[in-house]
Amino acid sequence: MIFKNEYPTNYYFQSPKKVIEDINNVGHEFGEGTRICVRLTVTGRTYKVELEPTAPMLLVKALKETDRNGGSHKGNISLEEIIQIARVLRPKSLAASFQGTVKEILGTAKIIVGITVNEQDPVEVIRSIESGEISVPTE
Repeated sequence: MIFKNEYPTNYYFQSPKKVIEDINNVGHEFGEGTRICVRLTVTGRTYKVELEPTAPMLLVKALKETDRNGGSHKGNISLEEIIQIARVLRPKSLAASFQGTVKEILGTAKIIVGITVNEQDPVEVIRSIESGEISVPTE
């Protein structure tokens, strides 16, 4: 069976090397080896690379940490930084309220990134929010 390629292999007239370089330039501030999410928008023969924010990416950026130990992070960030991250990610969140979005970010801080919040375990901060000891703004 013979396959016929109806389109040239480089249909958009962009070399893959150039696209990869542009993606790396967008994510250079997070350091080498850090996973990032990008949106590649192709219009005609041009393309645009945009950085899509994710909770782990923003948490690592808030840590201001450049080196990693085998993928794990150590550090502490404040609850105010968690609230700022929740404001950025609120449109993508499935939580019914802003308080739920904050708790989603705290869960990500505990499970995926492995950092503390206000020198406490993020699970303890979640429990404090649920009991009313810590108040979270409505938006």
